Amino acid sequence: MSPRNIKNEIKDAASVAKRVSEYADKQLDKVASGKTLKAQIKVIPESRFPMWATTLTSLICAQPELANLTNKKLAALIENENGETGLNHTIISKKLNAGQHRLVAEILRKHGYATDTLDTGSDIKRIVSGDIRLETPKDDGVRFYADGIEILGKRFSYRQRSVTPNGKPWHDFCVRLSGDDTSLQAVLVARGIGINEFVNRDEVACACASQEETAKRQELNRPAQRSRRLSKLTKTIAKSSAVLPHIQSHHRYNRMSDHGPTTV
Repeated sequence: MSPRNIKNEIKDAASVAKRVSEYADKQLDKVASGKTLKAQIKVIPESRFPMWATTLTSLICAQPELANLTNKKLAALIENENGETGLNHTIISKKLNAGQHRLVAEILRKHGYATDTLDTGSDIKRIVSGDIRLETPKDDGVRFYADGIEILGKRFSYRQRSVTPNGKPWHDFCVRLSGDDTSLQAVLVARGIGINEFVNRDEVACACASQEETAKRQELNRPAQRSRRLSKLTKTIAKSSAVLPHIQSHHRYNRMSDHGPTTV
C-alpha cells in the first residue's frame, strides 16, 4: 500500500470544502431568508486509524514507561502497530469521542486505573504515568477475549452453539464445561454479568484482540437466521387462513340448506 501524503489530503479537503461552501452560499441567496442563513462545511481526510485511542491505551497499559514518550513518538508506535502511516500526532491531545472514551475507559479500568479525569488521549498518558488508581478496582474473576472467556484464571474457547443463530454472541456462543456445552448467556448469569456489561467488555476485547483471536471470532460469527420453528408456524398460520374462508362459506351454505328453500 502506497504511503499517504496527509498534507496534500488536508489541502484537497480544504479546497473541496471551499467550493462546496461557495455553492451553498449561492443557493442560500436564492431563498427569501437567505441573508439570515449561513453554510458551514467541513471536509476532512478519512482516517486509517479509527482505533488509535484503544491501540494507544493497550500499548501504554502493557508498557507503562511508554507514557513518558512524546505524542509524536507514540503516533509512530501506533502506526507500526497498525501497519499504516500518516497518523497526525496532534490527534492524541484532542478530546475523545463518546465511543473512544467508553472503550479506553474500559481498558484502563481493567488495568486498575481511574477514569474520572479521562477526556483526551493525553490523559491516558497522564493517568498511567501518574499511576492514578481506582480506590476499589473491580475484579469479578472474569476476563473476556474476542474468541473466549477466562474464569478464575482458566480460559475457555467460544464454540458455535447448536441453535438457530440470531447474531448475538451471548445467544449464539457456548463454552465447554465439564464435558457439556453451556450457553454463554448461562455463564454470564452465573457470574452476575449483565448483557449490557458483556457487550461493553466484549467490544473492548475485540478491539484489543490479536490477529489470531480476530480470525477465530470471524469464524464463529454467523448472521442472524429465521428460526425453522417460526417458519413452520408462519406457514401453518398461512394455510389455516387460506382454508378458513372456505370452511366458513361451507358452514353458511349448510345452515341455509337446513331451513329449506325460501319462498316469497
